[in-house]
Amino acid sequence: MSKNLNNFKGSFKGMIMMEKESRPVAILATLIVGSTLIIINGILIVLNQNQPLIWASYNAKDLTDVWVTPYSKHPFWGRIVYGIPGLVEKGLTYFWLLIAVLQTILAVYIFFKPKKMKSIGLWLIILSLLTLPIGGGFYMGLILSIIIGLYGLEYPKKFEETFIGKMFNALRFNKSFFEKAVANPNLQRAALTLLFIAILGGLGSCLYAYNVFKIYPTCDLSKPSMADASEILIRGRIYSEPTVYVSAVSNAFILVIKWLILTLSIYFFAFKIVGKEIELVALSHVLAYVYVPEIILIFMPLVFTNEPNLSQTWSLILIPMSWPLTLFYISRLWSLGLLMYALSKIQDITFGKAIGRTLFAVAPYFVITYLWIYPVFNVPGFLIKFTGESSSIIALLLTIFYIIALVVGALKKE
Repeated sequence: MSKNLNNFKGSFKGMIMMEKESRPVAILATLIVGSTLIIINGILIVLNQNQPLIWASYNAKDLTDVWVTPYSKHPFWGRIVYGIPGLVEKGLTYFWLLIAVLQTILAVYIFFKPKKMKSIGLWLIILSLLTLPIGGGFYMGLILSIIIGLYGLEYPKKFEETFIGKMFNALRFNKSFFEKAVANPNLQRAALTLLFIAILGGLGSCLYAYNVFKIYPTCDLSKPSMADASEILIRGRIYSEPTVYVSAVSNAFILVIKWLILTLSIYFFAFKIVGKEIELVALSHVLAYVYVPEIILIFMPLVFTNEPNLSQTWSLILIPMSWPLTLFYISRLWSLGLLMYALSKIQDITFGKAIGRTLFAVAPYFVITYLWIYPVFNVPGFLIKFTGESSSIIALLLTIFYIIALVVGALKKE
């Protein structure tokens, strides 16, 4: 009997250990951090007399402190707002704080009932979005909570095998991810990834463009709407209407076209021309993840500046600069880097050759996308348009791309 009792104790102890090991500690920690940030954000709004938090490069009491006119110039001014005007006044902040507390309770519940993670994932996403009126935990808390919510929808899969995990692996140049993407292509997963990126990135771009239009309703920079400019820049209001969301969704159609053009361009000018073989389905699956960096465009309407950065540009060593362009450059350079890295791993070539082949292959993609697709389809939101004066610069860039490809021997057949 003593032996049986010891066996029972050992088995019971083993069950406890297994249960502890299966508890999602990392998930709990991430959700607690996200919820804590949201609660801190809400408390600071309460201490700010129930007004959104506005962090700016310097204090501005009204529009005259930041607005650039032909007769006065101000230094660079930019602001970011944590909270939504009109949704935190009259004690409403306390309601949004209760949402954050409920999110924290769910986090603890998941810790003790990890099997419920899949059914609670959607609620985590919804509750996270409902904290936007109090700034979403300086937006970082919102992001962390949504990531866990998306992961929860596919729990108990390993994070790297989930929808959101695959995008993270792509962003961090994970070698095994790209190898698996080629070996096990999934067009449905690729299309869903593009849809997710297009809607989020398009929403940020369209919201920014719409609010700039509210400031300049006639598209005449000499005739701004000072009332709307004050609401947007000083009070932190973000205007919206249904067409903004329709435009964001329509951005998915444009991104799919770009994806198809990039796939064909890489297939012919980076594979066929050098005698390399690859299935189009596998290549298209990999290239869908090259667009993941464009998701950062969702942050575009979070920051607004004074002129000329608001609707115009200033030059940095002949490179036009502004807040939207900064995000544009970061996303495109990141995507270009991912494309070069993926090509080097798929073809098992040096990174130097991958750079040459990528530049050679993206040249026709660049011309078709920016000189034909964008003007013809009148792409909504923030976009770059090239004038006739830019043609010589474009020709120079394409020539440089071709020279680099020749110098590194990227076009030699193997």
